Amino acid sequence: MLIDPKESANVAAATGTALPRRDKLRLGDVLVQQGLLSSEQLELVLAEQRGTGKKLGRLLIDGGAITEESLAHALARQLRVPVVNLKSFPVKTENVRLLPESPARRHRAMVLDDKGEHLLVGFVDPLDLVAYDEVTRLVKRPVRIAVVPESQLAPALDRHYRRTDEISGLAKALEKDIGDAVDFGTLEASVGQEGAPGCACCRACSRTRCRSAPATSTWNPRRPGSSSAAGSTACCRCRPRPTSGSRPRSRSG
Repeated sequence: MLIDPKESANVAAATGTALPRRDKLRLGDVLVQQGLLSSEQLELVLAEQRGTGKKLGRLLIDGGAITEESLAHALARQLRVPVVNLKSFPVKTENVRLLPESPARRHRAMVLDDKGEHLLVGFVDPLDLVAYDEVTRLVKRPVRIAVVPESQLAPALDRHYRRTDEISGLAKALEKDIGDAVDFGTLEASVGQEGAPGCACCRACSRTRCRSAPATSTWNPRRPGSSSAAGSTACCRCRPRPTSGSRPRSRSG
């Protein structure tokens, strides 16, 4: 589950009783101290950051100065916390949603596990004390830190926040739209019947307006309980109802 098995010992530290280090640290200084970046490289990247406003870590990765994995491990070593691989870590949606989606994305954080007395929360930038304080305030629980790779965070948040809601919403909308209008047993039985007039939905329910009929269909309603009217190819949903005083016309010939 961890990117590097050597970091496994840090899990105990992150999930124990001691609070994570809260020293004010800067990412550039950490990388220089660990020999992953020279002072000259740091100055160049800081100048670029002032011009673009981008995150320092993102500039370093995009510029090829450091890899995402090296960055994550550097932060983890500095803070003595684990690095978690979100592709394999068994995250539960109910835990993730202890932190609302908007601050999770804003602070690039995700609740990884509920340990009872505290939560294990993954941060892309665990040096961001504002993010740590805000997350702790929102979850109303003690927080232990882990480091998560940025490229893995957005897909994981999508899985646990939006996709579940979208699928549920689509299913409810579909059920509300056609669930009471179409007899799906009749619909299934009618599929494949050669020569049957109109679309399958029309054959299933004579009084339901059908969205799936061909554009060339002629409006010609059927009476409840009776067979399709002569010349009819679709039910009342295939064409709008005629205005008052007009009469529907059947297809001739």
